[in-house]
Amino acid sequence: MKFWQNELGYYFKNENCLVFFGNTTATAEKIENFYNDLRFRRIKQTHSDIIIAASEQLVEADAHYTDQKKHALLIATADCTPLMIYCRQTHRALAIHAGWRGVQNQITLKALQKLIATGSTDKNFEFFFGPHIMKDSFEVSEDVFLQLEKSQFGLDRSDYASSKNDKFYVDLQAIIFSQIRYVIGKEPSAMTLNLDTKTNELFHSYRRGKMTHERNLSFIAIL
Repeated sequence: MKFWQNELGYYFKNENCLVFFGNTTATAEKIENFYNDLRFRRIKQTHSDIIIAASEQLVEADAHYTDQKKHALLIATADCTPLMIYCRQTHRALAIHAGWRGVQNQITLKALQKLIATGSTDKNFEFFFGPHIMKDSFEVSEDVFLQLEKSQFGLDRSDYASSKNDKFYVDLQAIIFSQIRYVIGKEPSAMTLNLDTKTNELFHSYRRGKMTHERNLSFIAIL
């Protein structure tokens, strides 16, 4: 499996789902025009650990899921991790906005537990990681590092962090992977773009853009 690229970003598509990670040119209008057979659903993201069933209303949450075909679950990010999940068992899609606060609040772990509690009992998931800030770019204070350290499972510190001059550099993706393994009990089936939003100018970056309000738009849809 691999990601393909079009003028708006990167995507993966098979008979079950479509996953899309947009670049700086991918406005909501352009995405909706390009994928005009889909119905788009958004959430009001607040760096919470709230997970909801997808709704036509703009509800506060940072993850939403659906079993409705052709419903595209949008996520907006600018250094945070857009994580898309497909459940083979229940034919459901889940989209997660995982910033460092979401990682610290274990939103991925909680979202998977919610899917499992509502039918995904065989834990047969596919994971798709979009562009986000990578370890070498994600410099944090000791206070933030210590909060993130409590959210990982079974990793040595060298697996997800390094330090220099009282600053810490954290691999959020590694911590998210540890949360996934903790829930499903095995190595996940995952595709990762491994593109750093801080250094790659194809994507909006909150840190590089001096707290820009621009966002990268991503989605997953059941086909």
